[in-house]
Amino acid sequence: MAQVFQASVENGYRQFLNLVATGRDMSIEQVDAIAQGQVWSGAQALENGLVDALGDLPEAVAAAAALAQVSDYDWRYIERTLSPGEQFMQQILGSFDANALLGKFESRQSRLVDSLEQGPLGPLLEQAQSLRNFNDPRNLYLQCEFCEALR
Repeated sequence: MAQVFQASVENGYRQFLNLVATGRDMSIEQVDAIAQGQVWSGAQALENGLVDALGDLPEAVAAAAALAQVSDYDWRYIERTLSPGEQFMQQILGSFDANALLGKFESRQSRLVDSLEQGPLGPLLEQAQSLRNFNDPRNLYLQCEFCEALR
């Protein structure tokens, strides 16, 4: 399974290199030297010349329309309805400050922290720690569901 997934990732990366090289008028080697097989935040991609600009969905639609020379268009974003459980989790996570929570726990190396990490909050604290890596100023992220399973 891991080999199939790795082959798929490598194929996707080759496609990415070709697409970026063509779109940026660069060689594949130049793109690979910048990309290095990593996932960059939007700000880092802009800094490295991998994208022209940062923006949200309406700005992307407007840019695509301009490139297509279409001035009269309409669009809408259709979102699936969240289940009650998903809505509940969204409310909880929306009010969750991972950095504040982790800062409190890191400042106290106590038995309480150890018991929380070993208990039911352990997975939540581990997830909160991973949230610290999400530092894109536009809050745009992509995370592979399968990558964690392959470690």
